[in-house]
Amino acid sequence: HRFEMPPALHARLGQRCQALGMTPFVVLSSAYALLLSYFSAKQDLVIGTPVDNRQSLASQSLIGFFANTLALRFQLQPTATVADLLEQTRSRLIHGLSHQELPFERVIEHLQPDRALSHSPLFQHMFVMEQGDEATLVLDGVRVTAAPPGDRAAKFDLTLSMRASGGTLQGSLEFARDLFTATTAAQLADAYVAVVEALLDDPSRRLDALAPRWPQPS
Repeated sequence: HRFEMPPALHARLGQRCQALGMTPFVVLSSAYALLLSYFSAKQDLVIGTPVDNRQSLASQSLIGFFANTLALRFQLQPTATVADLLEQTRSRLIHGLSHQELPFERVIEHLQPDRALSHSPLFQHMFVMEQGDEATLVLDGVRVTAAPPGDRAAKFDLTLSMRASGGTLQGSLEFARDLFTATTAAQLADAYVAVVEALLDDPSRRLDALAPRWPQPS
């Protein structure tokens, strides 16, 4: 399910992030965690996010797959404020990025969580934040056009991807059909936009005061 953040809300997001000294990733991933917490009735969540893992100069010009996955833990206390949540997210993101060279597979080997074929270990929800337009591939003597992907199996229960490009903020919600319908996914996307707006309104508000404002997926 694809959606777009309202332009006025996107502008407010940039202004608020600048005022707080935080990146849009912090606010948008916090909103995703809060949305999942509200509808799952869980206060302790782990959300995965990909990192390019090209922090060394030697790897930045190389061709190959260097990406890794971070598992970010969100502990959402109803009595905490929006500012508390954003600071927790910022701190744990910084800590996670400082260890992004550690392969996710090594983390699994160390923790040895209960495994099941029906879902991935540690987390079942992914958040992806992308910046800029998609790169255009140019090859001599070859015309390249983008083709939309066909039906594919969802890797996780829910994956929220956000892309800031050309002054817009576009979202895509990939969902497992065994768990969600297209209608529910659209409702979740609407609720997510409402959560982002609520986080930007007043950093001093408690998290348990925000929930009644969110649309209820059927």
